[in-house]
This record gives sequence, C-alpha cells and structure tokens, in this order.
Amino acid sequence: MRGDGVAPDQTRALALMEAAAENGDLTAQYELTKIFSKGEETPEDRAKAFKWLTRAAEGGHPEAQFYLANALDNGLGVVADKPEALRWYRRAAEQGMPIAQRILGTAYMTGADSLEPNASEALRWLSAAAQAGDPGAMFNLASAYGGDFGILRNDEQALLWLRAASESGLARASFTLAQYIETGRGALAEIKAAAAMCRTAYAQGGGRGA
Repeated sequence: MRGDGVAPDQTRALALMEAAAENGDLTAQYELTKIFSKGEETPEDRAKAFKWLTRAAEGGHPEAQFYLANALDNGLGVVADKPEALRWYRRAAEQGMPIAQRILGTAYMTGADSLEPNASEALRWLSAAAQAGDPGAMFNLASAYGGDFGILRNDEQALLWLRAASESGLARASFTLAQYIETGRGALAEIKAAAAMCRTAYAQGGGRGA
C-alpha cells in the first residue's frame, strides 16, 4: 500500500482493494485476509479476515482453501470443525497443493478425526504430494508401504520413498532408512551403509526425533 511517486494513501488503497474484493477478485480477497489478520496496515479484524478467507476459498483460491482448512482444523480464530476442515483440505488437494494432499492422504492412512481409513485414497494423495516433492509426504508414503497402517506392505516402494525423503534432508527418514538398510528390508543388508546413514540422520537434525 505504498504510493508510487505520490504520498501513500493506505485508506484509499484499502478501499480500492475492498471494492475489487466485493466484485469477486480472488487475489484481492486473499490479500485482505492477510491484511486484516496481521493488523499491520490497518487494525486487526479477525472477523473480516475470516470473511474474506472464506469468500476467496469459495471462489476457488487454493491457498485460501488450505488456510481455511487449517483454521477449521486447529480452531484458529473460529470454532474447530474437523469434517469441514477435511472438506477444504480436499478442495485444495484437488487443485494440486502438495501440503493439502499430504494432510488428506495422511488422514486417510491413519483414520484421523473419525475418518474411515481408506488405503487407496491414502496412497492416491500421498503419492501425488510425494511426486510433487513434499518430503513429509515421501516419508508418510514410505510408512504406508511399510505395512504399519493396514496397507499392503511393499518394502521396495518404502525404501524408494525413504531414500527420496532422506535426500531432501528429512532426518527421520534417514534414521528409518538406516534401519531398513541394517535389517535388509527392500535390499541386501549393509551394516556399514546403515551406520553411515545414521550419521547422516544426526547431521540432518538428530535422528529419530527430528
């Protein structure tokens, strides 16, 4: 909201943005969400922030859909509503947001928040997020293939995604990968390689707890 060659007029700039938002401009709606939630350029107004976040999400703005889901999931400024949060996570996931795909896939994998576990949906969404480069999704996909959640065990696929997550710098993936290598899950056991991978895990952030 800075002027370009003229004195800044934040009030007028805000009025113009609100007018654009009222006319259905999704970018303006999403920007107003950030402006009213931060309270930096205008007084904080959580009600207005949520109003514009909802309008932008309903209009199809993927980031707005994700942050609306997150607000409903965690009760951030609104009453928590897990089923509604999952609906918005799905909307964002369908638009290709990896973090939403990971959250949705993980919910189907674990049966979180009273959601019925669904192996095919878990693999569908986790695979999409992992292929898009999300390290957490890579690790969760490896966990799914590891057989811990009632999904058909596939050590080769688990090993593949653990390696990808490890290479992305995720310490817990490197630690789990070391265990796979040590015990020969998905490949021949290699004690020296397992020890090296443990060192990698600690260098990345502390191994098991990272």
